[in-house]
Amino acid sequence: MRRFALAFLCVWFGLGVSPPPAQAVVLGDFNDWLPGRSVVHVLDEMLGRAPRVRSFPVGRPLLSLDRIWVRPLDALRRIFVHRTAAARAASDHLPVVGEIELTMTA
Repeated sequence: MRRFALAFLCVWFGLGVSPPPAQAVVLGDFNDWLPGRSVVHVLDEMLGRAPRVRSFPVGRPLLSLDRIWVRPLDALRRIFVHRTAAARAASDHLPVVGEIELTMTA
């Protein structure tokens, strides 16, 4: 299923084409950490390595399963984990927040 979703994202955003899109944002909970074969690895190759912040499990975050990829890379100004009691009650992952600055293109 992850490979199907990746193929859909690639077509939808025009990823892997030449030239690649100047601006793109791909984010989500990928629950994927297999070295070398993961969907995350493929997206890292296409969009640049996404910053890793530990968001899972909520009680003691050890794993970085949630990602935010931004093109251009420097448009991601800040990334952090939102740590509140409400966030811990809402999911088994802490929310990952990104501050993104994209410019309008004509």
